[in-house]
Amino acid sequence: MPAAELFIRVSNADEISIDKNEVLRYLGITNGEIDIDFFSMIDDAEALFNSVVSYKAVIAPFQIKKIDDETLSLGFLETDSKCLKMNLDKAESGFVFAATLGVGVDRLIMRFSRREPSKASLIDAIASAAVEAFCDKINDEFAGGREVNQRYSPGYGDLPLENQPAILEYLDANRKLGISLSDNYFMTPTKSVTALFGVR
Repeated sequence: MPAAELFIRVSNADEISIDKNEVLRYLGITNGEIDIDFFSMIDDAEALFNSVVSYKAVIAPFQIKKIDDETLSLGFLETDSKCLKMNLDKAESGFVFAATLGVGVDRLIMRFSRREPSKASLIDAIASAAVEAFCDKINDEFAGGREVNQRYSPGYGDLPLENQPAILEYLDANRKLGISLSDNYFMTPTKSVTALFGVR
């Protein structure tokens, strides 16, 4: 059952600031190992990335209820995840979202992986940094100036990936964002994120 109240968030590429240090971290490179020419390569790859990226997200509020000492109910999901319970501890309310960069990014990475693997890796790192920056923006906007708990995603700690279908169904993410799941609960487009966070 989709959420009763959904917020759609669409950002333009110029609204998202991609941290080059985060790009380097995803590449496993430190600042001291590169020169100005490499930064120029990042700029060129980022321009390609920005030409195809489509930042979209669906966000919905949820109520936090504890059924008993073991079970946490979020309305659309019941879990015994101790890590998520700790993460949402003292939160007054919560939000769940799905965010994606769109299929164009996957296609761009695939195109260069065949003919220029190094550029494909660079674009992949840029995309990873970009989706995290987009998620940060969502956190900030929906916090409304309140303190935000760290966002938590299926696959972290003791919250299994098997929770992905419930989250995506609640957000109607297939229809609204084009996100689908594999048999192993991995999302397509690959640069997609689901997460929950509490505000207090």
